Amino acid sequence: MSRTETIIVVVTFAVVLVFCVTILVVASRVRRRKMATGAYGPGHYSVPVPGDPWRRFTSALTAPYGRVEARSGAPDLRNPVKADQIFFGYAVPTTPGNLKASLAREWGVTDSATALDTIGRGVARIGENLRALLQAGNVTPQAAQERLRGLAVTVDVALLQGPGGQADLDTLAFDIARVANLVRWAAVVQYIDPRTADARMDSLGAAALLAFTDWQEFGARYRSRLAAGDTAFIKAVDWLLTDASSPWARQPWPAVVQGRSE
Repeated sequence: MSRTETIIVVVTFAVVLVFCVTILVVASRVRRRKMATGAYGPGHYSVPVPGDPWRRFTSALTAPYGRVEARSGAPDLRNPVKADQIFFGYAVPTTPGNLKASLAREWGVTDSATALDTIGRGVARIGENLRALLQAGNVTPQAAQERLRGLAVTVDVALLQGPGGQADLDTLAFDIARVANLVRWAAVVQYIDPRTADARMDSLGAAALLAFTDWQEFGARYRSRLAAGDTAFIKAVDWLLTDASSPWARQPWPAVVQGRSE
């Protein structure tokens, strides 16, 4: 074998070796990530912060709860999520076991069936309130859809069609944030899959856009439903509304074709 042939063989072997090692390293990392996210769902610290403005907006609807979570107790060192993963994603700074206990205690949610049922009933209440508000402003379902067309958001038709209930902006803001947080928790413990969670968040985000003009209005309406003793949440909302580093200050409220009809 000539010197040139020997060099070619050695170089080829080296390239193949490097390629194989790279494949093994990548496969190992992917496997570890799948195992980790399998335990924590979309709330694991390895899941990057969403870059899509709409997804960041819908997640930020839960920010009062995320702020309280991030400031209460010692962080879970097994799931060291960052603040932006909490505010703009599905992350929760605790274990799935703790979340399951909270879901059972606060919502009566213990599995996929009860999660889907409870979320569905929550979205239905929001729809009744939203429809009453739109009807009071003579806004048809078609006009409501038109307001959202620039966002390319698919909204559940049931949210806009059907009988209306009692129009109450304070309750509407409170319910949107609370049900959105329920969706977040249910996704983290994998009672619902990420695609279902995103679809529910789409409906909640659309309801928020059709009912409110900005974070200031949404936050003020939500805050008005808090009891005087809910000091942690009151402080959380005040921070969200006034601090330049808050997610509400950093993530713009999406623009719609028209504002709410008065």
